[in-house]
Order: sequence, then C-alpha cells, then structure tokens
Amino acid sequence: LVVNSSGNSLGGVGNLSTYLSGFTNPITQGLDGANFVSAAVRNEFQSGEINLRYWGDMPPGPFDVSVLVGARYIRIDDQFNFVSQADLPAGPGTTVDMQTNTVNDMWGAQIGIQFDCLVTSRWWLDVDLKGGLFSDRVDLTTLSNVNGTPTLITDTRDRTVWMGDISLVANWQMTPYWIARIGYQAMFFNGLSLAHEQNVAPLFANAAGVLNDKGKAAYHGPILGFGANW
Repeated sequence: LVVNSSGNSLGGVGNLSTYLSGFTNPITQGLDGANFVSAAVRNEFQSGEINLRYWGDMPPGPFDVSVLVGARYIRIDDQFNFVSQADLPAGPGTTVDMQTNTVNDMWGAQIGIQFDCLVTSRWWLDVDLKGGLFSDRVDLTTLSNVNGTPTLITDTRDRTVWMGDISLVANWQMTPYWIARIGYQAMFFNGLSLAHEQNVAPLFANAAGVLNDKGKAAYHGPILGFGANW
C-alpha cells in the first residue's frame, strides 16, 4: 500500500504512476496521478504424481541409485488484486478496483534419479532429482471496476511449462513397516502464466490481449511425513 499527497503536473493531488499505463511519465489522466495504490498477491499450489522406479544393481555398500519415470498433475491458481484512487479528472476522480486470476492446469511426464546413502541400520538420506514437461491449459480472468463500471475479460490458451524438482530427505525406520521422513524440497517452473504479469491495457478496449506465459516461479519448504514398507 502506497499513499502520496504531492501535487502533480495536471493540477491534481497524487504523483503515483502504475502499471495500468506502463508507469507513464508524464502522467496519463485516469491511469496515473494516483494518491492511493494497493496491491496483493495470493497463490495456491496442488500436485499429484504416480511413478515407476527402478533400482540399479549397485556393488555392496551404503549407496543406492534408482531412476524413475512417471506422470504428474499440477495446478497453480494465482490471483492479483489492485486498487488505485486519483482525483483526476477533476470532480469524479478515478477509482480502479481490479482482480486478475490465472489458473495453470498442467498434465505431463517426468523423469528422475534418486541417490540413497545408508547412515545406520535404521536411518538413511536420499536426494531426489526430477524434471518434467507439461501441457498447460491456462484460464485467464480479469475483472476491472472503474468508477463503478465493470469490465470482464476471459481467455483460455494452451501453453508448455518446464519443471525441476529437488529434495533432500532424512528417513528413520521406526518399525519394520513404518518410516518417518523429514527434509526440504524445492520446485522450479518456467513458462507459467502469472496473474500480476498479465497486460491489462486491453481492458480499456474490452478485448483480451496476448497472454504472458514467460513467468518463472519457485516453491520450496520443509517436508514432514510418514511412509510404509510392505
């Protein structure tokens, strides 16, 4: 959230330029010269996968290597909220309340390799590396409300996304069948359609513009869970 009360070159109050006009300088009446701007981003991530894993024939010792091939589904919902207020044009001013949503609905194939290192008879470390190529069905929705007048634009496109996945996990054999797991995982994407990166200029022509599918994103965090050996 940013507030500005400086006088601008058009005789109004507010010198904030925004991405509505591409940060125009000099300012564009109705799109720039704002005295209040706020922005917020919300993102949701879902993933599911099924894999076949093959363990290599390694010499006796603490190290094992396996390779995998599988299918994976990923869904990323991204939302960008934007509000700006300006006292231009004189009298009514301009208030923009806008929300852009993108849904990246991805199906694809992945391959990977895992390295295991036995530390004691009951616990071991594994490093898992995966890479995938996905077909991405992108749904774009932008709703803009300018001084009470709404404009809705929707679009659907098919795109391609690349993914990399790396994890480091410690495994503890609690019982003959149950395993406790703790570690860290990071996933990297290239080719996403992210809400805050979409071009909003077509809103003012009431038409969908070119979808920006050059987005990059990383998701990372701790892993805590249980597994089973049967």
